[in-house]
Amino acid sequence: MRKPQQDRLLQRGVWLLVVGVFTCWLLGLGLFFLVAAAVCGFVGLFRENMVRSALLFVSAIVCLAIGFHVAAVAGIFTFNYVKAHNQAHRALQ
Repeated sequence: MRKPQQDRLLQRGVWLLVVGVFTCWLLGLGLFFLVAAAVCGFVGLFRENMVRSALLFVSAIVCLAIGFHVAAVAGIFTFNYVKAHNQAHRALQ
């Protein structure tokens, strides 16, 4: 009896999800990996393993939402820091 063959698309999607989560803090590079994982999950919805593909797709979308939120908050803090630092520098001149 043969073992059922693993779906390579889902395996790659899971690896993209893992890499995307762990590199999300590195200049937002992980967001591209998370988008690729979401695409793998979406394409997998039209193949045999619908439940696993849906789980991959939903988890990638949730991680993308969290990643964009963290990137937005970091951008706001950075903008406020630069703005305050420039005002302090102008006051010294």
